[in-house]
Amino acid sequence: MKRIVVALLLMLSYQCIFSQTKEETIDWLNEMMDEYTKPYPLGKFSISIYNDPNYGEMIIIKKYIYILTGTTEYYSFLPQTIKDVKVTSKYRTTSDFKDIEFVSKGTTIYDLQTKELKKYVEILWDGPLEELYRVQKGIIHLLELMGNKIEDRDLFKN
Repeated sequence: MKRIVVALLLMLSYQCIFSQTKEETIDWLNEMMDEYTKPYPLGKFSISIYNDPNYGEMIIIKKYIYILTGTTEYYSFLPQTIKDVKVTSKYRTTSDFKDIEFVSKGTTIYDLQTKELKKYVEILWDGPLEELYRVQKGIIHLLELMGNKIEDRDLFKN
């Protein structure tokens, strides 16, 4: 019995030592998005956390697009309002390309440009599919660090 307790404590301490913090996770996600999202034509994406005095920690998605001139779009949401983070091709004309989509539990994603609430926000991807799935898992990890455990996920299928 004593060996089992010691083994469990060692596994727990190992997990605590090697788990990424929110800041490390955001840094890694932004490195990946910096490499695999482009200002033209799909948009360059980044993610950050804003500590709102009324609502607490919010996730901010920034999208910079440069076609003829540069425009920046911002989307914000509370981590607890997201019910899923999907890989989808619904934003493309062919299923050969995939993107990440945040799906809210209602219409809880705030579009700062239109000042409207949305149900979805996407990150358009221009990189390898295996890296996209890693980013999806990183986003889910970030949401869990912020108190939102995405339920019914089979993270081993991708």
